[in-house]
Amino acid sequence: MPLIFIHFPEDTFSPENLDLLANQVTRDGEELEHLPLNDFVLSTTWVYARPYPKQHVYHGGKPGGENFISIDINVINEVLTTSGV
Repeated sequence: MPLIFIHFPEDTFSPENLDLLANQVTRDGEELEHLPLNDFVLSTTWVYARPYPKQHVYHGGKPGGENFISIDINVINEVLTTSGV
């Protein structure tokens, strides 16, 4: 039951590629928890895509950072069993 946050500079992904990424990290998150990939289990995963203006992404203490993506994955321990309930 992961909550996934993807942080990236604006214009990093096209809408289509962001959809593909969200779908993939959803499935990867469930597989890492050893949960079945069924509709109910997939519905318990939330992905938040957070684009930032490039001037608000700092690299080396300077604005304008590019080409850096971070993904935070938060999991609530023992909420679902391996049977998916």
